[in-house]
Amino acid sequence: MCATRYAPGAHGSSTARHKLALVIGNSRYESGSNLRNPCNDADDMTSSLQSIGFEVTKGLNLTCEMMDSYLNTFI
Repeated sequence: MCATRYAPGAHGSSTARHKLALVIGNSRYESGSNLRNPCNDADDMTSSLQSIGFEVTKGLNLTCEMMDSYLNTFI
């Protein structure tokens, strides 16, 4: 999963905005088989977003509770 947003810059300036992204890759699951690529894809997406100026928060193999926490912090 990947989500992006723009945050206002210092003092609410509309010209200086921070580009923020949340990237989550889950390869391991308690039920069912594990997947090979989601964590690698998340790493690649993180690198790509950082290369164009995003501040990225990345989570790998998160539980539902951890994912909720990441999402709530991001929003």
